[in-house]
Amino acid sequence: MVCFDSTKTLRKRYCLEADMDFPEASDRPLRRCAGRLELRHFSSSADMSRTSVVSVASAKSSIFNLPLHNPPALVSPQWLMEALFTNQQEKDQSMKESQPHSVFLLDATWEATSTTSAYEQHYKRGHIPGALFLDLEALCQKQPNSHMCCPIPDPGKFERFVNNLGVSKDSHVVTYDSLDGRSAARVWYLFRLFGHEQVSVLDGGLRQWLQEGHQICTTDKDGTCRLPQEDQSLNTSQSTQKFKAKLQPNMLIGFTELKSIVEKEDAQIIDCRSELSSSEKPSTAYCSNATAMTSCASSHEVPSQGQIKGAIHIPFVNLFTPDGKFKLEEELLQVFEKAGVDLSVPAVVYSQRGMSACTVALAASICGIPTVPVYNGSWTEWEAMAPSCLIVKGKKTDQI
Repeated sequence: MVCFDSTKTLRKRYCLEADMDFPEASDRPLRRCAGRLELRHFSSSADMSRTSVVSVASAKSSIFNLPLHNPPALVSPQWLMEALFTNQQEKDQSMKESQPHSVFLLDATWEATSTTSAYEQHYKRGHIPGALFLDLEALCQKQPNSHMCCPIPDPGKFERFVNNLGVSKDSHVVTYDSLDGRSAARVWYLFRLFGHEQVSVLDGGLRQWLQEGHQICTTDKDGTCRLPQEDQSLNTSQSTQKFKAKLQPNMLIGFTELKSIVEKEDAQIIDCRSELSSSEKPSTAYCSNATAMTSCASSHEVPSQGQIKGAIHIPFVNLFTPDGKFKLEEELLQVFEKAGVDLSVPAVVYSQRGMSACTVALAASICGIPTVPVYNGSWTEWEAMAPSCLIVKGKKTDQI
């Protein structure tokens, strides 16, 4: 295993800020709230008394190895570090290889518009130790003569794909990416779409992992840097608890159904595309979301190329802090409220290709709303198929 000290040269590569001091894990109590599970530092006992917390020691038995009936949408790097340590301890003690609800880490980095392999460009250059690469490009291949850029795989393909990675029905999947969080949110959404609720996103992704001083690897001693094949599993265990995909239709909406909704005005339609000039798009090294946060259109502007009639514009970057982490629940609620979205009534979300829309579904889950359906065909399909009376034209710029 080749690992690097993230406090040195790799910080420059990822455009990270100066070193920060963090308390040891034992000094950072575990906090679990609506959509997050994290280790947090408190400056005084008074601060701790205002928050329900458990110690790291008890967390190892009460959270990592017992059923997570309400798995958190987000986990912090320190929580993940503790979970991976627990996984390794179980293996070192010759316990059975597939522990109930053990953490299964997936690197989901993908740029839908890039012609370069994310596996070569990102994963092999550095990933969290123990993470397997989930190839979204292979999983969501565009079909000929289809207007969908990022189609949803059929249940059988998704089931085979994740089983070949070694994910079981009891795995607590944690996913992350090294870019802007959209591909990690996409994987979170796909697991939820196919009935697996034991899935979380590493808040802030690889950037936050490095920011907190953790290491990354370029290769793994067990050979998991190679890509999985359809007929060959990367996991050598013969687990009888295989993953079974069961489509949850309430999480997905198609063109015909959305057309009816728009015509009848039966639900809120959220357009989460962001508009940036080519020079303002986040770099592949993912320095920060700060540029996107300051340059995106307001919720009252019509995105370029137009938008679905009656849609409310909430650029997905407004859901994040400048350092790439999701905003807190109360802040997310303010984003929705300011835009005029009432999460207590039905809503549907779309983006340019269906990727960014998953960040809104995740943000809604953080706010306690488990299901906001995604229109996966999104703008590319709607623009090609919808009647002109259901399209509001806007000023053209580049989009993500």
